[in-house]
Amino acid sequence: GLPRLINMNISATADGIRNLRGLKQDPLRDYLININELENEGDRLYRRARADLYNFDAEHPARYLLIWKDIVEQLEEALDHFEHVANTVETVIIKHA
Repeated sequence: GLPRLINMNISATADGIRNLRGLKQDPLRDYLININELENEGDRLYRRARADLYNFDAEHPARYLLIWKDIVEQLEEALDHFEHVANTVETVIIKHA
C-alpha cells in the first residue's frame, strides 16, 4: 500500500542522494526512473484507496470517511514530495553535467 511505497521512496532517495556527491550518472538516472515509477504506482493506489472509501456497498460512517480521506491524502502528498526531491536532483545533475 501507500506506506510501503513511502518506505521504498525513502530508500531510493537516500541512495540517489549518495550518488549525487560524485554525480554518478547511471545510478542517478536509475534513481530518477525509480522515483517516477513509484510515484505513478502511488497515484494508482491513491485513486483506488479513495474509490474504496466511497464504496457505497460498505457504507462507511461519515467520520470514518473524513479521517481516512485525510490519511490517504497525506500519504499521497508525501509521495509527491519525493518526486519533488527527485526533480531537484535532476536540476542539479543538468547544471553540473
